[in-house]
Amino acid sequence: TVTELQEWIEANPDGEIDIDVENEAVTYGETTIDVEINDAMKEALVEGIWDTTALMYSNRSKVEETTADLPYVEGDD
Repeated sequence: TVTELQEWIEANPDGEIDIDVENEAVTYGETTIDVEINDAMKEALVEGIWDTTALMYSNRSKVEETTADLPYVEGDD
């Protein structure tokens, strides 16, 4: 859990933490925990894609779906 990781960091300030984005895991000490990362963010980190505009455009349907649910967003396409 996050609390356990925080406690480990406090006890081991020079310890190593391995963040495996591709396999969605964090390892510290002898402990490995599974984590979840958004698929688009995972792809950006693993593939080195930093063009956020292109990333949003590639997920346009999800962006439009989310926008439609926001009460403070109005406008024509």
